[in-house]
Amino acid sequence: MNPFKSNDELGQVIMNTPVNNPLLMSPYEFNQVMENSPIAYIPFGTVEWHGPHLPLGVDTLKIEAFTSKAASISGGIVFPALTWNRNTIRYVHGVRYEGVEHLCQQELPGNIHFIREETFENLVQDCVACCIDRGFKAVCVWSGHNAAALAEYVPQLNSRLQFMVRFCLAHDGKAIATDYSASLLVA
Repeated sequence: MNPFKSNDELGQVIMNTPVNNPLLMSPYEFNQVMENSPIAYIPFGTVEWHGPHLPLGVDTLKIEAFTSKAASISGGIVFPALTWNRNTIRYVHGVRYEGVEHLCQQELPGNIHFIREETFENLVQDCVACCIDRGFKAVCVWSGHNAAALAEYVPQLNSRLQFMVRFCLAHDGKAIATDYSASLLVA
């Protein structure tokens, strides 16, 4: 089922996407942004159950909004959000549950984002390394889901790559800067 009434409506949604989205930029526009503000924003979200009243992508939509706002203030390029994330795995009576599923002891519809810890860390490292290799001077990793997992990994990443990766998370409608990102956030 197409959620848009027409292709024109879909086009309006696409056109309202921030110009700092590389999917909609020409190579010339991309280079212009790189010359003026070589900042990469890498948002991490999820596709997961948040109750029957919210969309499955609420973490992703939230973090995309925060990174777009940051880029509208500081410049830079907001990469498409990555919805694969690590999560805790718990066993209850021998049954495997991921994330909050152990609380209700059932699989929740739409929880499609769990990857192994080492896969997640490699994904983050490879994304950041690619941005560094392509000339970004600052890389801001933002989390809309399980921020603790990303926060604990960022110092290791800084050490491994010899580059200062900044980290932010979104919580209750506010961006919270960690030690690494305070210098980039502008009120």
